[in-house]
Amino acid sequence: MSTIRQPFGVDGSTITPTTSVNVGTVGTGNVSVSEQGDAVNHKTVLTLTNFAVGSAVGAANLAFGALLYTLPAGAQIIEGSYFSLAITGTTTIVGDTPEIGLGSVIGSGAVAVLSTTLEDYVLDSPASAAISGATPLVKLTGVTAGAVTGIALNVAASAKTIYLNCADGWAGAGDVIATGTVTIVWKQVS
Repeated sequence: MSTIRQPFGVDGSTITPTTSVNVGTVGTGNVSVSEQGDAVNHKTVLTLTNFAVGSAVGAANLAFGALLYTLPAGAQIIEGSYFSLAITGTTTIVGDTPEIGLGSVIGSGAVAVLSTTLEDYVLDSPASAAISGATPLVKLTGVTAGAVTGIALNVAASAKTIYLNCADGWAGAGDVIATGTVTIVWKQVS
């Protein structure tokens, strides 16, 4: 007898179960988490409220980021991720249009664009319209360059961290703040 996976929200009623089995840990700062699903199937919804992503230190290329979530021990299949974020910043950088992404490694270095492990949970992250927060940045994507490859097959030895990263050729010094939600759909396989 085979088991058919039910979509989230379908469990004989219209209520999506909340789980505390095989969940990860939320990062520090203004981020809260809701874990939905069961011991295998997970939908992790992170809510960010004035979440400090990092700071540009002057007029130069720079990537930085902050920890959102750490997956539990074991092996996971990350099926996809979604974010809807309003990005704001201090006056000096409100005209900047940084790249925003989810990566297994924290953003760092003198780079103006995200690449490889700085955005391996969200590939080819778009630039925001502006850092004024007027238009939320929305992205739905599979993980890495192909389905169920790279970091999407998160084995026991893989990086378990998920960072919100950004990079730009900054106009000057300033803080970057994110408000909104990040959703990660994944399975615990061991």
